[in-house]
Amino acid sequence: PGSPYSEAVLRVSSGGEALSTHRQALLHALSLPAMAPLRCCDETAATALRRVGGRPLRTGIHELDRLLGAGLSYPSMLEVTGASASGKTEIMLNMCGECTLPDSHLGVYVGGNEASVLYMCLGSVPTHNITRLVTLYDMQARKVLLDTGRDMGEDLEEWIASFVMGCLSRVHFVVCENSLELFAAVLSTGRLQQSSPGLKAVVIDSISAFQWFDKTERECKINGNGTCRMMDSAFAALQRVCEKHNLVLFVTRWASGKQKEDSAGGVRFGSVATDLVTHKWG
Repeated sequence: PGSPYSEAVLRVSSGGEALSTHRQALLHALSLPAMAPLRCCDETAATALRRVGGRPLRTGIHELDRLLGAGLSYPSMLEVTGASASGKTEIMLNMCGECTLPDSHLGVYVGGNEASVLYMCLGSVPTHNITRLVTLYDMQARKVLLDTGRDMGEDLEEWIASFVMGCLSRVHFVVCENSLELFAAVLSTGRLQQSSPGLKAVVIDSISAFQWFDKTERECKINGNGTCRMMDSAFAALQRVCEKHNLVLFVTRWASGKQKEDSAGGVRFGSVATDLVTHKWG
């Protein structure tokens, strides 16, 4: 938000405007670096220490965390694959619920990473995702009080509500309509890092949804090797952003036994995306 990239997209209304108009607005903004505000510094030493320090991230899934060992730190990308309704999004939500827990809350020790997560999805934020996060945080809050032996008495529900809202404030949803807007959102990640220095992870749920949408778009340009140009550009930018800000990347992708491992709907995944993968689960 506030960057020339996102503003270029937002200036164009969604009602009936062609994707080419979005593309032209974005490329026009990219050619005008003077639009970016003058910065005095990139970050303070304190925020830099918080960014590069901290404990590795865990997913909250016992079996998966056991295989990952100490957890995930930059440079890491976990790719979760599976058929529809196989639990890919549930793993992403559990990860959000695990790594955004606070170190302590109102005098009660929790022991969490207190990290922020950028969650990118296609179309809209499903209501059940928010509901599921609230349920996960509520369960975690009650478990913390049970483990620490703290009796909150009449303040129990108020303490839990405060705990849940604090955790939810560290999950940042970005809704993208296509790979072009995904690309713009990636370019704007630096602004979020400045306002939320605790940002530790980026989630894309799911890559396949963007691939299928791009295939149906007449404006989508397909490379000679079968990959989508805009998706390749988005992942190339994402690689630079993760490297600059020490971010861990989590992605979901639809896959079945009959599907080629690197493709979805006839559109192949580029080498930039596949080269980023360090861990696979599915």
